[in-house]
Amino acid sequence: MSARFENFWPGFSFDETIPSYRFLASDLAAQPLVIGSVFGRSTERFNVLFSGECLRSICWRDDHFEWEDGRGTGSAEWFVGIPRVSHHQALWQPLFYFFWADYRDETNVSVKSLTQNHKEYGVSVLMNNHSWGSLARRRFDIAHALSHFVPVHANSAMQAGAPADSQVTYHDVPAGFGNKLSFVSRFTHHLCFENETFPGYLTEKLFDPLIVGSVPLYAGDPLAGEWFDAYSFVDCIDLNAEEIAAVVRSRTEIVEYVARRRETLCRISFEDMESQTRAFHRRILSQL
Repeated sequence: MSARFENFWPGFSFDETIPSYRFLASDLAAQPLVIGSVFGRSTERFNVLFSGECLRSICWRDDHFEWEDGRGTGSAEWFVGIPRVSHHQALWQPLFYFFWADYRDETNVSVKSLTQNHKEYGVSVLMNNHSWGSLARRRFDIAHALSHFVPVHANSAMQAGAPADSQVTYHDVPAGFGNKLSFVSRFTHHLCFENETFPGYLTEKLFDPLIVGSVPLYAGDPLAGEWFDAYSFVDCIDLNAEEIAAVVRSRTEIVEYVARRRETLCRISFEDMESQTRAFHRRILSQL
């Protein structure tokens, strides 16, 4: 491997992710490229920018992209990730595809065994202590308000700052995507708001409950219906807690629909997306 990776979230371990194609295929990693992300800062211009988070802006200037994420700016010749950018040197690749490779690997977590679990009527929700963004705060507030109408189950980190009248039940959910999926799979619904709402900003939050057969209560990317069957999730962007609870109680047919069709709810298959990724990599390699 000769590529240099800069400013990445520590959760990306390249000795593991490259062989599994979770991030960038090994044909890019073996090239003399600087591949960067937005979790840290670098004054050097990247060859390839990957963003799994919502950039404040990104635009093409003559022969490169210039981007800003609210903490700083940077430039790159190629862009992979989110949000959606219409340019032949950009690939719109929602974050959930990088995790899908792990979900398909039975040595990591058996998704099929999780979907066989009996689901308890209720709503799961997960948050960490460093979530940021307008929708992240709303996810927190909605979860506690929702607990007055339907059972809500959350990881213990959400107890900090909870209102005194909250009726949320807390659980110890260890780190790791297998533990996260196991928790989500226990309940019929999952509250999964993105940190922000922005066209093309689609992370793994909608995918996680669908792959284990739970109904997403989603707010975030207005283009999510381009990737997933729009009937398989509840768009909560304009709903309050009482209205969300009414949907949970009344639209019971969605629970069976998602559980039965969970593997076909993504409009583009993993194989098709992997093929698009490899074609994009070949375009990069052709210009080296």
